[in-house]
Amino acid sequence: MPYINPLSSDEPPTEEPVTVLDWTAFVLLLAGGLNLGLYAVFGIDGVVAAMGDNALALRLFYGLVGCSAIYGMVRTMRTGRPL
Repeated sequence: MPYINPLSSDEPPTEEPVTVLDWTAFVLLLAGGLNLGLYAVFGIDGVVAAMGDNALALRLFYGLVGCSAIYGMVRTMRTGRPL
């Protein structure tokens, strides 16, 4: 049985304008990725260094990064191009 890519179609990807939500999601994903890289390489948690030990702020930041990842996946599946 041949593999069928669910993202490919005969239609070209739809062009949607880049919105403020797109930029916000991109920045949050970038910050979250850089934070994970800093933690993996140097053992430094940049979010804790920036926000302190405020548990609510940390949970809010990481929750927003997770929501941004979901938004980015859905947008990529819908439009055929990444954030």
